[in-house]
Amino acid sequence: MIHGLRSQIGSKDAIAYYVRVFNEELRLQSAGAIANRSKLEVKLSDAQRTLDRLVDAIGAGVITVEEAGRRMPALRAEVESAKAALASAGEPPKVVTLHPGVVDQYLRDLARLDQLIAGDLSDGDDGLAQALRAIVDRVSVMPAPARQAPEIRIEGHLETLLKQSFGERSFPE
Repeated sequence: MIHGLRSQIGSKDAIAYYVRVFNEELRLQSAGAIANRSKLEVKLSDAQRTLDRLVDAIGAGVITVEEAGRRMPALRAEVESAKAALASAGEPPKVVTLHPGVVDQYLRDLARLDQLIAGDLSDGDDGLAQALRAIVDRVSVMPAPARQAPEIRIEGHLETLLKQSFGERSFPE
């Protein structure tokens, strides 16, 4: 299992590749939402600008208060509608970045675990390796929708314990 982790995501290049692919998938999944948010921002900006021009026209004496009064409610409603639509659209997804120190520590921990298992095995003791294999068969990181953390699936005895502790979810929320 440790060999599998080291071969798949056991180097800075592999981790950088994983993060790059994850962010690209997130961007692709969110492309429509990002485009929609941009349109809503333009709509709000246009509506606010039109409302501001109407207020300026009143101040400059170009139109009367009565003339503005006929248009003002519709413009205010348009601004509020655009604000509400933009608020419900939510924020665009954030790019995932990993602190270099965290990556370095992960790689050190992975190497140390590999050394411990290899040391035990060379001494004829496979207890640590068997215990780890008995607890965890597989760990999978699943892509997630925009603005959500990826799902982490842990399969094996540890998964059974987690399910008993947290219900049918694979990972506590």
